[in-house]
Amino acid sequence: MNVLLVTTANNLAEKLNALNPELEYAAIVTDDVEAAKKTLAQIGLTKNVICSMDELPKCVEHLRYDYTICVQDHFYDWQINRLEGLPAEKIVSFAELATVRNWETERQLRYYKEHVQDFEMFVTGASYIMYGINGRYFKYKTSNFARPSQDLYYNFQIAKSVMLFEKMGYNRIHYALIGLGPISFHFDLSRTFALRCRILPYVIALNNLHNFPLPIDVYKKFFRKECLTNKPFIQRVNMNGSKLKSVMDNPLSTSRPL
Repeated sequence: MNVLLVTTANNLAEKLNALNPELEYAAIVTDDVEAAKKTLAQIGLTKNVICSMDELPKCVEHLRYDYTICVQDHFYDWQINRLEGLPAEKIVSFAELATVRNWETERQLRYYKEHVQDFEMFVTGASYIMYGINGRYFKYKTSNFARPSQDLYYNFQIAKSVMLFEKMGYNRIHYALIGLGPISFHFDLSRTFALRCRILPYVIALNNLHNFPLPIDVYKKFFRKECLTNKPFIQRVNMNGSKLKSVMDNPLSTSRPL
């Protein structure tokens, strides 16, 4: 697959490590060309065309590629706005490829499944539920699965995953809280161009793209296989140990910022 990579030079090696090594880069477009050249030389990718973001889209008009991959440094990022003029249907965006946040939902679901009899209540929702609900103040042991921009569809998918244990006779859940707001009934994360970079955690945790405009088998081809299967990959990426420890040491509530 031939792709155009648009990203900052920050943590470039870690970002490339998460992507499929079989990808061919028509060009790498970055904010710091010289820093990117040094990084690529260090990892043996010296033949790639490197362009400046300031020259988009003119610098890539003559190139042929299947998709544009935009790797953002943060879940809300200005980089996605730099892609104006490129074919929108070919743009796939990801965020924070080399940090723990993309694995938090999978890890919390896995922790829940391994300690299912410890919980009596679960919570899902978007950021106002994530930050506003603290499980430590509930009478019942609570796991808060809320995440920023998590839409109603993924809230339901997480709830369904949790409740599967009820049918197996392992669940002690008595209460469920699914946060709703004015946007809940029309917001679709997978169709929102500026926020589609948030879909990766649900591919890792639920193998689910919802209405994302690509088949899931194509989406997965952008990544190193170990990245999506989690275990071997997470030992190599730049994970923030303190943030990971806070999730595992306090599984009853992840409502504070991670």
